[in-house]
Amino acid sequence: MQKTRKRLNFRHLFLNFLKIIIIRDGIEKPVHTSKVVCGDIVKIEEGMNIPCDGIVLKATEVKCDESAMTGETDMIKKNTIA
Repeated sequence: MQKTRKRLNFRHLFLNFLKIIIIRDGIEKPVHTSKVVCGDIVKIEEGMNIPCDGIVLKATEVKCDESAMTGETDMIKKNTIA
C-alpha cells in the first residue's frame, strides 16, 4: 500500500511538474514537456528549464545557462530572430 501511494504521488508530481505553457494553433494551453511538437511556441519564464531546441521570437535580456549541454559556465546571451 505504501509503495502504491508513493508511485501515485510520484506520477502526479511528474505529470504536473513538467507542464509548460505553449501556443499551438493560436491557442495558449498547458502541456507536458513530452508533448511539445515542431511549430509550438513555448512561453519561457525566468528560472525554467527549456524543454526543447528553438528560436527566440521575442525577448528582453535573455541569457541561458547551457552548462548541462556544453560545459560552458558563462551565461550565454540569446538574440531574437527580428
